[in-house]
Amino acid sequence: MTGVLCDRRINIKVKGRVYKTVVRPALKYGAETWPIKRVQEKKLDEVEVKMLRWMCRVAKMDRIKNERIRGTTKVVELSKKAQERRLQWYGHVMRRDETCRKEGDADGGAWWESKRKTKAKVDGCS
Repeated sequence: MTGVLCDRRINIKVKGRVYKTVVRPALKYGAETWPIKRVQEKKLDEVEVKMLRWMCRVAKMDRIKNERIRGTTKVVELSKKAQERRLQWYGHVMRRDETCRKEGDADGGAWWESKRKTKAKVDGCS
């Protein structure tokens, strides 16, 4: 992968696409379940900016802002993407709980609570 990201003949936008499809998924693997703190989010963003600067051959001494580098490569902050994945995962879990409720359950408990009480299998939930 470094052969593509380090090659001077390849356009920066193409490098950005390669970064988004290969490197970023490896960085944020399982991010929807991470109990991440602000300090850790900041470190992830710092690592990403270092990689983008390395890919674009821009040093800190060049005094080019991170937003400009993100704009040329068209890459959004990793912490924002991780938050988006967490929200998508949360919505998925909430929808699953709604669809897996036992029909006629008066207290509106989740499927595992009704299963524990009645020892009956709930259809549609695996």
